[in-house]
Amino acid sequence: MPKPENNKRPTLPVIEQSQKPRISLSNGVVHVFRIVVFCIILLLVRLEHEKHTNELQQRNSAPSITPEEIGTIVPAVNRLSPWTEIGTANIVDTNGESIGSVVHTGQQSRSVIGYVGSTVMMVVFDSEQKVVGIKILSSEDTHEHVKAIRDDNRFMQSWNGLQWNEVRDYEGVLAVSGATLTSLAITESIRRRFGGSKPSLKFPNPVLPSELRDYFPEAKRISSSVETPSFFEVHDATEISAQSRIGFFLRTSPVADLINGYQGPSDILVLLGPKRRFIGLIIRSSFDNSQPEPFVEYVQQDEFFTKELFAGMSPEEISKIEDEQFEGISGATMTSQGIFRAIRLTAEKSLEPIAAPPTSGFMLRLLTLRNFGTVGVLLWALLLAFYPHQAKKKIRIWFLWILVVYFGFLNGDLISQTLLVGWTQNGIPWQNAFGLMILTAAAFIIPVFTGRNVYCHHICPFGAGQQIIRRFIRRPVRISPRVRRAISSLPAILIIVIFSAIMMHWSLNLAAIEPFDAFALRIAGWSTISIAVGGLIASMYVPMAYCRFGCPTGAILENVRWKGRTSVIGRRDWVAMGLLGLGLIKYLS
Repeated sequence: MPKPENNKRPTLPVIEQSQKPRISLSNGVVHVFRIVVFCIILLLVRLEHEKHTNELQQRNSAPSITPEEIGTIVPAVNRLSPWTEIGTANIVDTNGESIGSVVHTGQQSRSVIGYVGSTVMMVVFDSEQKVVGIKILSSEDTHEHVKAIRDDNRFMQSWNGLQWNEVRDYEGVLAVSGATLTSLAITESIRRRFGGSKPSLKFPNPVLPSELRDYFPEAKRISSSVETPSFFEVHDATEISAQSRIGFFLRTSPVADLINGYQGPSDILVLLGPKRRFIGLIIRSSFDNSQPEPFVEYVQQDEFFTKELFAGMSPEEISKIEDEQFEGISGATMTSQGIFRAIRLTAEKSLEPIAAPPTSGFMLRLLTLRNFGTVGVLLWALLLAFYPHQAKKKIRIWFLWILVVYFGFLNGDLISQTLLVGWTQNGIPWQNAFGLMILTAAAFIIPVFTGRNVYCHHICPFGAGQQIIRRFIRRPVRISPRVRRAISSLPAILIIVIFSAIMMHWSLNLAAIEPFDAFALRIAGWSTISIAVGGLIASMYVPMAYCRFGCPTGAILENVRWKGRTSVIGRRDWVAMGLLGLGLIKYLS
């Protein structure tokens, strides 16, 4: 009887030893070295993404949106007014009349992560200030998830007919199947944005740095505050930073658009120095400028009102001035009193943070069936990994089917390059993906300290599918050592391509080079499906073919795994050090 193939000892290790550059060190040193290199690579990915994002924001301070695109929602549009500091623009018709407004979520979106990134939305209002449509302006989420959102009319029309103050508290938005995390993040960013300042139809023109030159001669850029809706920063450079900030100002519009003087409201800028103390005010425009008397000019010429009344005061002190402390300016009493009340109200509102979205459903988002399912599968997998002899064979087989059907097709919490890169660049959406966060943490931490690759061997649905197919293999194909060495380099090659694409900002759809999105049939692309089908077919002839010779995610998990007797710097380590060097060069250049 011939000996089993597994007992044959090919000369592969000898060949590999002669080809790999090796450095012998103690076990612990090698392991710590690998973890440190991996962490530094992740840090470089994060820093490079932040640098690139800041550069794009400096070049494109306003979103790129054309009247033709608005026309699909508001057909009568002729042009858009300039975008204001709070991310609004008016929709203007051929007669020059404002017939609606556009709002983008901007800064409120950037901290809200969907599946792997944030999404900036545009919300369109009609002349009655009711929502008539929304549009995705830009997104760092996956192409497949964003497309699923765009194609879902029910989701895209969820806010239609709501007014500004109704949008933030609206609970009738349903998540998009197959793009749950992305749709939840979009909903969250819209809610946050509509807790802030409304657009002004009365004073739509944005404040320009040139308007502030009498008080800030070096003003070059204006930025809005994320925390407060009516607070603005003045910078002496096009790059926004704490070092470039030279002062602040408050704008009474749209906060005080309902406060009238003699004939209507005024648009006032309250200038504050670097220590947020009053240094002057500017009346930009007013509905009190008509005949018979130039009331606003009287106010502008009154030095007590424009310079002395609020001199050296902070917004908090201005907000506490009583009506009796200002009787009005002779000849323009009603106009000056209206401007005074508008300034006081704006100062009061500037002390309030942007209203947060409802938090009543926060715990419910954590205690979802999906999160329970993910954590439950993880615990079951840990039992099988650390106590393998306690589980019967039938239980193991059933668990494989549970991984494929429930964890893959129904739950969809899988670890992939798309996920790892997106979370590294943008942060972890732990509020909406708590279970997936726990799973990912366990997938990396457990191998580092125990040497057991629990995710690849006991959790991954695609790996489970290959294990099921493996049971039906009768005569697996024998691969020669030379071919094995060649194809075993594929994961490293993919990692190099992925890292290069990330650092060089190439347009590469990471989901298209792995099979995992094939479980989400609604959003899966043909490339993903082809890799999935090809991997399963290959595993019919070569056990666990994709896991062994094609998976970059598995290769990363394997490289950070504690290997006990390993005390050698090998080929994978040289690849990692090469990536580290390339990353440093790109980031510092």
